[in-house]
Amino acid sequence: MPAYLIIGASRGIGLELTSQLLARNDPFTFVYATARNPGSAHLLAAVKERFPERCAVLECDVAEEASCKVSERPGVCARWRTEGRRGGARIV
Repeated sequence: MPAYLIIGASRGIGLELTSQLLARNDPFTFVYATARNPGSAHLLAAVKERFPERCAVLECDVAEEASCKVSERPGVCARWRTEGRRGGARIV
């Protein structure tokens, strides 16, 4: 199962890339979409609503190192590391 980590998915290229990956309708593709402030990322929330089983929205502000430690978050760690070991993880 390929997994993608999109940094800056709340608008622009990141939002479009997230939308395009999920629109492929591959049931095995999972996207971790990050945004500085997910609460105000309304367009990203709409994408997640369309693909709730294949998309996770995470907070990540690249100016704050602690918020970017996605692999240490509960629920994300196991899936991301599993996908990475099988060669399916891609960081975009």
